[in-house]
Amino acid sequence: MPTFGADPDAPDKGWEERPPRPKRASNKVYELVKYFGYHRGMRMSQRFDHEDKAILSSHFSRRLSNGYSPDALKSIVDRFYSSPYAASEYPALMFCKTEVQEELASETTIEVVDPVTQWLVDGMPNDTSLFESASSVRKCVLLYCDESVLRYPEIVADIIREDYDTDVVSSMLSALESLIAWNLEQNDEDSGHLRGELSSISLPTELASKVRSPKTLRRRCDTVREAVANVPAVGKKETW
Repeated sequence: MPTFGADPDAPDKGWEERPPRPKRASNKVYELVKYFGYHRGMRMSQRFDHEDKAILSSHFSRRLSNGYSPDALKSIVDRFYSSPYAASEYPALMFCKTEVQEELASETTIEVVDPVTQWLVDGMPNDTSLFESASSVRKCVLLYCDESVLRYPEIVADIIREDYDTDVVSSMLSALESLIAWNLEQNDEDSGHLRGELSSISLPTELASKVRSPKTLRRRCDTVREAVANVPAVGKKETW
């Protein structure tokens, strides 16, 4: 397509595709970053620059997608500024540290959009219409998910959400558990067979790989709530 003002003798390059622009931070994320950066506990000498805003934007976006409400996140920010961690010269970096978040958010309630994942967070109660027999599904999870539900709760949810026969659920959860153990170099099972059993489930790169990757496995959390809260966000990167 001709471009007005272009060299008429130059070859036509056709349409040039531009890389997609980063997604702008949502209003909720924007307000949370602003709440953190202009909190009454922030000192003038502490750093709060564009990099800090981008880090916080990514952090809050992931927390919102994992079930935290804006009010819950603001309460965590308040808790941070009332703690010794707030003395850091780089408060945004300190706030986003895994160990700091684990301490600050340990008692915070989360509400997940996916009802099956929420069922796991709530302790797998019997009073649910999600499954024909919630107690049978809970038994499968308790028997076969020592590592899985504390590392990849969203995959466990994907396995149990269709309410398969309990033998199928048990087999798939066992395969997931064994695949994690294989990556941790704790067994020598046929990983191809294990991935085959999970072929109907979308696996993250580190589990779908034919190469052991113990260092890239998601870390083991202490609780299901914490594991759900730390599921990585999927989608375009947001910018401040």
